[in-house]
Amino acid sequence: MANNKKMVEQAFALYKAGEKLKDIAAALHIAEGTIRSWKNRYKWDGEKDSKNVATKKCNVAPVQRENNIDLDDGTKETFQNPDLSPKEQYFCVYYIKSFNAVQSYMKAFGAKYNVAAVEGYKTLKKPRVKEEIDRLKEIKRQQILLTEPDLVEYHMRIAFADIGDYITFGQEEKPVMGIYGPIQVKDKESGKKVTLTEKVNVVRLNESDVVDTQLIQEVKQVKGDVQIRLADKQKSLEWLDKHFMLNPMDTHKLEYDRQKYELDLLKLEMQIKDNNMDTEFGEDNFLDALNDIAGRVWSDE
Repeated sequence: MANNKKMVEQAFALYKAGEKLKDIAAALHIAEGTIRSWKNRYKWDGEKDSKNVATKKCNVAPVQRENNIDLDDGTKETFQNPDLSPKEQYFCVYYIKSFNAVQSYMKAFGAKYNVAAVEGYKTLKKPRVKEEIDRLKEIKRQQILLTEPDLVEYHMRIAFADIGDYITFGQEEKPVMGIYGPIQVKDKESGKKVTLTEKVNVVRLNESDVVDTQLIQEVKQVKGDVQIRLADKQKSLEWLDKHFMLNPMDTHKLEYDRQKYELDLLKLEMQIKDNNMDTEFGEDNFLDALNDIAGRVWSDE
């Protein structure tokens, strides 16, 4: 019973510090439903009854999470830092996410705004706190650091993305539906009743776990129709053109030239088809345009 009481007190302290119920449950290794039950039973959001077990120790320090942290964001080491008090540990973690000393102090120490406005800045300047925050900042910086080759590769993925990697489409035979279900007709050869079918156009989205979702700019459903929009290919092509003009020896340039050549060739074929060129005129112009593209694309070689 005493252990349960202590757990409730710890859960309440985390809740007052602004933690979500699922995070409290994870920190204490308790089912989220149990935390929600305590929240309702002890009226954490309402008037605090002095007999409520959850309110007897409102100044309980937040429980440490060293057994539950599995991220590579450095916070696991923060909660194991012996130079920091538990509240200072939480202050560092909150601050590295928000960079707001006042709000971080309010959540970590359970203080009011007027106190946090003064103490938050003081806490931020403590050498041991500042050192820990600097360590977390460096980890975050390394995680988001992009090099020039990373950007080139990213824009190439956008520029040459294939919509076929994201959707499948075609035609299928489907039953013609009536008021009472599929319509039945008499087969002329067998004389038996068969289901009337028709060809319909079908578009299906591929599963998200098999596509490059980083290149998807928007997915939305409008009146039953799903629409997908990829990142702007033209902008990436323009970015790559400018980049390779400034960096002609870039290691990605050969692959870029090859894919750009294929893209130009495809556009040319479509243009010839759309213009309904006659055979002789079409072939002559196609070869001339093909030679022109090849000369421009492979000129560096």
